[in-house]
Amino acid sequence: MTEKGGITETVLHAIFNGHDSITHFMHTLVPGLHENLPNMYAVCIADKGQSPRKIVAGFICKTSYHHDDVDFRNAMNGQLAITPDLNKFNESRYSLLPGRINIARHEIPSENSMVRLLLDQALKHNTFGNA
Repeated sequence: MTEKGGITETVLHAIFNGHDSITHFMHTLVPGLHENLPNMYAVCIADKGQSPRKIVAGFICKTSYHHDDVDFRNAMNGQLAITPDLNKFNESRYSLLPGRINIARHEIPSENSMVRLLLDQALKHNTFGNA
């Protein structure tokens, strides 16, 4: 079997600081690259050791991969490895929970919109908001 290959570019990453705080960081994009990447994902990082599930971080990326591609998970883990704040979240202890964002190929949402998209994805997977 041959590997497809592809490109993934992180646009924003965030660390969840408990129940009421998120610290996020915008990334500098390679000029002209994101227009050629057809898929965008909000990817939450969940601590496998927490019950109920707890989202500890996340990122938004543009990628040539689709979540059905064999190498998708490796591409997402690759983004963890190259992002200093995220490289501590390894597969043995953390799960990646991606959600596809429907957006035109050439678009990048505003910073506030991306934070909201990531928070929405986190709320979908997290239980910290439940009473």
